[in-house]
Amino acid sequence: YGQGVPRDDAAAAKWFRKAADGGSSAAQYSLGLCHLSGKGAELHVERGMTLLTSAAEKGFEAAMYALAQVYEEGGLVPKNVGLAIRYYKQAGDMGNADAFCWLRKHFEKRSSSRGSVEQDEQGEQGEQGEQGEQSAAAAAFDYSLRAAQLGCRCCQMQTSVFLKNEFGVERGRYGDGPRHQAAAVWCARSAAQGYAPAQSRMGWCYYDGDGVAQSAEEAVRWWRLAANNSEAPDLVALYMLGMALENGEGVPAVDEAAALACFKKAAEGGEGPAMQKLAWCYEFGRGCAGGRPNLPEAAKWYGAAAERAEEERRRAEAAAGKGERPALIHI
Repeated sequence: YGQGVPRDDAAAAKWFRKAADGGSSAAQYSLGLCHLSGKGAELHVERGMTLLTSAAEKGFEAAMYALAQVYEEGGLVPKNVGLAIRYYKQAGDMGNADAFCWLRKHFEKRSSSRGSVEQDEQGEQGEQGEQGEQSAAAAAFDYSLRAAQLGCRCCQMQTSVFLKNEFGVERGRYGDGPRHQAAAVWCARSAAQGYAPAQSRMGWCYYDGDGVAQSAEEAVRWWRLAANNSEAPDLVALYMLGMALENGEGVPAVDEAAALACFKKAAEGGEGPAMQKLAWCYEFGRGCAGGRPNLPEAAKWYGAAAERAEEERRRAEAAAGKGERPALIHI
């Protein structure tokens, strides 16, 4: 790393080798990466994989995760989904939330393409019947929950989505009320970590009274947080905040100019409904200076909304042609 001394990859690899020869799993891991990358040591994939495997067998979590990535990506070695899953599972069991998160995404995708857990664990592809689809969905929920429990904010959010939609959830495990409450709790945990999609979804929970007490004011508060998120403002939240400002719902007073600003920002970010709403505002002068319509801008945004709707239609047709179900939510 060049901390306190000039960076020297070759010298680092030399010391890693001495420690690895002494049985250090951390050194075996580091030296294995040197051989896989060719940094500081000879590019030697077989030797690198042997070192990583040895470190993983000794319980070194980072080596398990690295092996999973290598087998997942292929290139250095033939791609092997079964081995990738095996090592991601091992890394997850050692407390690696990212490993469980990968497994959640993988099995959610496999459930939409009707693949099975058993096929993936064997590194195979192909079609499977209803039982295979159900097992993949159940695996997606299980890994999402395990990653959520380890603090993964996107899986906390996705666990909330799975619970709400009963995706992969064992029948009878929750009643409707407790299931929706559990969904709101996981969403709140994700939102508390500053995750904009979860903040936006909390707005919907309060707006609909879904798992929490209904409150338009709380809905607006969460949509405002998501809309102003410093990492990545949520476009749906921006749109909904605009609707609240336009209708005077959950806010002190109607503010059409502020609503127009929200619609414009969301539309410029690519949010289809915001494009449509922005065009309507320009057509009728809602929120515009002096209340005057702006027909050129209205035409521009109606056209953009139509193009966006056509793009979404084509994507849906392409997914249907591949036999895929639309994802519950994209994270």
